[in-house]
Amino acid sequence: MTASQKKIELIVVSSPVHIEITPSEVGNNDRIVVMDLIKQMAQTKQIDSSLKHQFKVIVIHDAHTLSRDAQAGLRRTMEKYSANLRLVLICESLSRVIGPIQSRCLLVRVPAPKSEEIVKVLSIITYKARLQYVRTSQKPASFCW
Repeated sequence: MTASQKKIELIVVSSPVHIEITPSEVGNNDRIVVMDLIKQMAQTKQIDSSLKHQFKVIVIHDAHTLSRDAQAGLRRTMEKYSANLRLVLICESLSRVIGPIQSRCLLVRVPAPKSEEIVKVLSIITYKARLQYVRTSQKPASFCW
């Protein structure tokens, strides 16, 4: 909830070992998501003690769209809960992520897929979905039922 007691709805994808969030979905309230949800996840202990890892993994999509306040809160959370929390930040533009966060992360750059790779994946999907894949040299690929 915000300071004005307004409820915030956020789609969370989760498994027993991780959660995925996109704080940019809540607009200017992204700081509240970072401060509350991530802190809450970081403070609770892992339920299954038989797991090899005693830390939780939080995947944050569109990290480059987080406000400066949210990024500052994220930095503090990273420092405070580093023993039982691992963050995966996914972003399109590293220049929009503040330096203190960049310095606390291992940066992995993934190049865009090549056209041939995209066509291969689309071919597999169309085969499995029993779609007819029609490709012409003039137009982009289209799909027929």
